[in-house]
Amino acid sequence: MTRRFVGTNTGKVDPKGRVSIPSKFRKVLEAGDPDFPSTGKAILCIAHGHPDRPYLEGFSVQSLDDLHNRIDTLPSNHPHKHMLVDLYYSRVDDLSVDDAGRIVLPQDKRDMIGLGDDALFAGKGNRFEIWPPTLYRLRRADKTDAFLAAQGEDFDPLDVIDAPAGGL
Repeated sequence: MTRRFVGTNTGKVDPKGRVSIPSKFRKVLEAGDPDFPSTGKAILCIAHGHPDRPYLEGFSVQSLDDLHNRIDTLPSNHPHKHMLVDLYYSRVDDLSVDDAGRIVLPQDKRDMIGLGDDALFAGKGNRFEIWPPTLYRLRRADKTDAFLAAQGEDFDPLDVIDAPAGGL
Protein backbone atom coordinates (compact mmCIF):
# COMPACT_ATOMS: atom_id res chain seq x y z
CA MET A 1 0.00 0.00 0.00
CA THR A 2 1.35 3.42 -0.97
CA ARG A 3 1.69 5.81 1.92
CA ARG A 4 0.18 9.27 1.56
CA PHE A 5 0.78 12.65 3.13
CA VAL A 6 -2.23 13.32 5.37
CA GLY A 7 -3.00 15.77 8.14
CA THR A 8 -1.94 19.28 9.01
CA ASN A 9 0.86 20.26 11.37
CA THR A 10 2.52 23.55 12.31
CA GLY A 11 6.16 23.77 13.34
CA LYS A 12 8.67 26.42 14.33
CA VAL A 13 11.23 27.76 11.87
CA ASP A 14 14.49 28.76 13.55
CA PRO A 15 16.65 31.69 12.34
CA LYS A 16 18.78 29.33 10.22
CA GLY A 17 15.67 28.04 8.44
CA ARG A 18 15.58 24.68 10.17
CA VAL A 19 12.11 23.20 10.58
CA SER A 20 11.01 19.76 11.73
CA ILE A 21 9.13 17.67 9.22
CA PRO A 22 6.04 16.13 10.88
CA SER A 23 6.91 12.56 11.90
CA LYS A 24 4.13 10.97 9.82
CA PHE A 25 5.39 12.93 6.78
CA ARG A 26 8.94 11.71 7.47
CA LYS A 27 7.69 8.11 7.37
CA VAL A 28 6.21 8.73 3.90
CA LEU A 29 9.46 10.36 2.74
CA GLU A 30 11.46 7.39 4.03
CA ALA A 31 9.12 4.85 2.40
CA GLY A 32 9.26 6.80 -0.86
CA ASP A 33 13.05 7.08 -1.03
CA PRO A 34 14.69 3.99 -2.52
CA ASP A 35 18.10 5.04 -1.12
CA PHE A 36 16.86 5.55 2.45
CA PRO A 37 17.65 2.01 3.67
CA SER A 38 21.33 2.42 2.76
CA THR A 39 21.81 6.12 3.57
CA GLY A 40 19.55 6.45 6.62
CA LYS A 41 18.58 9.93 5.41
CA ALA A 42 15.40 10.63 3.49
CA ILE A 43 15.28 13.15 0.67
CA LEU A 44 12.52 15.74 0.44
CA CYS A 45 11.99 17.16 -3.04
CA ILE A 46 10.77 20.77 -2.85
CA ALA A 47 9.09 22.34 -5.89
CA HIS A 48 9.25 26.11 -5.69
CA GLY A 49 8.60 27.45 -9.11
CA HIS A 50 5.08 28.82 -9.31
CA PRO A 51 5.45 32.56 -8.68
CA ASP A 52 1.80 33.10 -7.70
CA ARG A 53 1.62 30.28 -5.17
CA PRO A 54 2.27 31.31 -1.59
CA TYR A 55 3.46 27.81 -0.67
CA LEU A 56 6.11 25.23 -1.48
CA GLU A 57 5.26 21.71 -2.64
CA GLY A 58 6.96 18.73 -0.99
CA PHE A 59 7.32 15.35 -2.66
CA SER A 60 8.96 12.08 -1.78
CA VAL A 61 11.51 10.84 -4.31
CA GLN A 62 8.96 8.27 -5.52
CA SER A 63 6.00 10.66 -5.78
CA LEU A 64 8.08 13.17 -7.77
CA ASP A 65 9.29 10.33 -10.00
CA ASP A 66 5.65 9.30 -10.57
CA LEU A 67 4.82 12.89 -11.52
CA HIS A 68 7.82 12.99 -13.87
CA ASN A 69 6.59 9.82 -15.56
CA ARG A 70 3.17 11.41 -16.11
CA ILE A 71 4.78 14.55 -17.57
CA ASP A 72 7.12 12.49 -19.75
CA THR A 73 4.21 10.63 -21.34
CA LEU A 74 2.63 13.86 -22.57
CA PRO A 75 3.19 14.39 -26.29
CA SER A 76 5.93 16.90 -27.07
CA ASN A 77 3.36 19.24 -28.62
CA HIS A 78 1.11 19.23 -25.53
CA PRO A 79 0.32 22.88 -24.78
CA HIS A 80 1.43 22.62 -21.14
CA LYS A 81 4.35 20.19 -21.31
CA HIS A 82 7.07 22.87 -21.39
CA MET A 83 5.56 24.65 -18.38
CA LEU A 84 5.24 21.39 -16.39
CA VAL A 85 8.83 20.42 -17.20
CA ASP A 86 9.99 23.85 -16.10
CA LEU A 87 8.02 23.71 -12.82
CA TYR A 88 8.68 20.09 -11.82
CA TYR A 89 12.15 19.49 -13.22
CA SER A 90 13.98 22.84 -13.31
CA ARG A 91 12.46 24.37 -10.19
CA VAL A 92 12.94 21.54 -7.69
CA ASP A 93 15.53 21.19 -4.94
CA ASP A 94 16.43 18.05 -3.01
CA LEU A 95 16.72 18.62 0.73
CA SER A 96 18.12 16.03 3.10
CA VAL A 97 16.20 15.30 6.29
CA ASP A 98 18.72 15.34 9.15
CA ASP A 99 18.92 12.90 12.07
CA ALA A 100 16.62 15.15 14.13
CA GLY A 101 13.94 15.05 11.38
CA ARG A 102 14.60 18.59 10.17
CA ILE A 103 15.30 20.25 6.87
CA VAL A 104 16.91 23.60 6.23
CA LEU A 105 14.66 25.75 4.06
CA PRO A 106 16.90 28.17 2.15
CA GLN A 107 16.27 31.86 2.80
CA ASP A 108 15.22 32.54 -0.80
CA LYS A 109 12.49 29.87 -0.56
CA ARG A 110 11.27 31.24 2.77
CA ASP A 111 11.19 34.74 1.29
CA MET A 112 9.37 33.46 -1.80
CA ILE A 113 6.34 32.43 0.29
CA GLY A 114 6.67 34.95 3.11
CA LEU A 115 7.47 32.31 5.71
CA GLY A 116 8.16 33.65 9.20
CA ASP A 117 8.66 31.84 12.49
CA ASP A 118 6.09 29.10 11.79
CA ALA A 119 5.47 26.72 8.89
CA LEU A 120 2.23 24.85 8.27
CA PHE A 121 2.50 21.44 6.59
CA ALA A 122 -0.70 20.36 4.83
CA GLY A 123 -0.97 16.81 3.49
CA LYS A 124 -2.30 16.51 -0.06
CA GLY A 125 -1.97 12.78 -0.76
CA ASN A 126 1.05 12.26 -3.00
CA ARG A 127 2.52 15.61 -1.95
CA PHE A 128 2.25 18.21 0.78
CA GLU A 129 2.35 21.97 0.94
CA ILE A 130 4.36 24.27 3.22
CA TRP A 131 2.55 27.53 4.01
CA PRO A 132 2.68 30.52 6.30
CA PRO A 133 -0.07 29.40 8.75
CA THR A 134 -2.25 32.53 8.63
CA LEU A 135 -2.24 32.57 4.85
CA TYR A 136 -3.17 28.87 4.70
CA ARG A 137 -6.25 29.52 6.82
CA LEU A 138 -7.29 32.42 4.58
CA ARG A 139 -6.60 30.79 1.23
CA ARG A 140 -7.41 27.13 1.88
CA ALA A 141 -9.10 26.22 5.17
CA ASP A 142 -11.59 29.10 5.26
CA LYS A 143 -12.66 28.41 1.65
CA THR A 144 -13.24 24.72 2.40
CA ASP A 145 -15.25 25.58 5.51
CA ALA A 146 -17.33 28.17 3.59
CA PHE A 147 -18.07 25.66 0.82
CA LEU A 148 -19.17 23.02 3.32
CA ALA A 149 -21.35 25.49 5.23
CA ALA A 150 -23.09 26.52 2.01
CA GLN A 151 -24.04 22.90 1.25
CA GLY A 152 -26.20 22.37 4.34
CA GLU A 153 -25.99 19.91 7.20
CA ASP A 154 -27.04 16.83 5.20
CA PHE A 155 -24.27 17.28 2.63
CA ASP A 156 -21.83 14.37 2.37
CA PRO A 157 -18.50 15.64 0.98
CA LEU A 158 -17.73 12.18 -0.41
CA ASP A 159 -20.64 12.57 -2.84
CA VAL A 160 -18.52 14.92 -4.94
CA ILE A 161 -16.16 12.06 -5.87
CA ASP A 162 -18.76 10.45 -8.14
CA ALA A 163 -20.43 13.68 -9.28
CA PRO A 164 -19.79 14.81 -12.84
CA ALA A 165 -17.30 17.68 -13.14
CA GLY A 166 -19.02 20.91 -12.15
CA GLY A 167 -22.02 18.89 -10.92
CA LEU A 168 -22.22 20.18 -7.34
